[in-house]
Amino acid sequence: MNSMKKSSNMPAKGVCSRWALSGPATCKSAMHPVWLLLGLLFISPVQAESRAGLLSDGLLKASELHGEGFPKQLVDPLGGTVLFQQPPQRIVSVTLASDEMLADLGAMPAVVGVTHLVDNPDLSNVAGRYPAAVTRVGGDIESILALQPDLVIVASYTRIETVRLLLGAGLPVLRLKAPETLADLKANLWLLAELTGHQDRARIITNSLHIPKSTEVDPPRVLYYDLSGSSVGPGDLTHELISLAGGYNVMLDTGLKGFQPLNTEQAISLQPEIILLSGWATQTEAVNRLLAEPAWQHVPAVEQRRVCALTGAWRSSASHFRWQGLAKISACLKAQESLP
Repeated sequence: MNSMKKSSNMPAKGVCSRWALSGPATCKSAMHPVWLLLGLLFISPVQAESRAGLLSDGLLKASELHGEGFPKQLVDPLGGTVLFQQPPQRIVSVTLASDEMLADLGAMPAVVGVTHLVDNPDLSNVAGRYPAAVTRVGGDIESILALQPDLVIVASYTRIETVRLLLGAGLPVLRLKAPETLADLKANLWLLAELTGHQDRARIITNSLHIPKSTEVDPPRVLYYDLSGSSVGPGDLTHELISLAGGYNVMLDTGLKGFQPLNTEQAISLQPEIILLSGWATQTEAVNRLLAEPAWQHVPAVEQRRVCALTGAWRSSASHFRWQGLAKISACLKAQESLP
């Protein structure tokens, strides 16, 4: 691994320890994972104080990248910096979103590890694209360290214990911003593109992500509803997709934000004119099930048979693939009857 270093007085090769016992941190090109883990157990009081910050998720921040060309400086979740002399050559992705972004950016040759979910077509938008030679990891620290990565990509929801151990082992860690808007999705895509050297591909992808101009004077009242009993308000990507498609998310009436539990009585009381169904049922089954429910018969969307089932891996994606939902939701809002 020769693409990064922790500071100007460190060797450029290998995994560099963030907490050296004395003097500048040292690097070893092939340190065994067991020794890396053992090294986390024996620390000085000063080191313990520094490491204590890793126990609070509130102190972990989204990564930043500085520098027009290489070398580039990566700011890790704790504010530490790593200098990359060239794009990373051994990337381990422990988030499905980064699996998807790296594949579409053309960075797969530099990827040595991806999530174990990457091959599940119900969840992954890049199922079947990564070769078998790329290790599937489940998030356990040992399997990540064994791959000797020069970059590990984590998400805002990655377990804090995992992030703590990765940083403690001296590995460069890039933490993606939690995407609340489509602009956040673009920002994450560009962050990976700039660090991996695939800006041209990122430009092509982002240029294809169009936002249509809504012509709705009186936007229809739309409810995104999972039959298990949940919906979303502002602060969720689906809320923004509904707005961009020309709809009014009825969850705005509740004042609730983000993902929220919503029982049948609450959903009915919102009186939506269009219902976007989500869940694991087949499209036809989901629509027919709701249309047949006696309690829903006086809801405008059911009376007018404007119920649309949303399916596809894009629904849960935290990458640019989420953008696919805009066209699908727009089609549902324009349809005069249910789309099973």
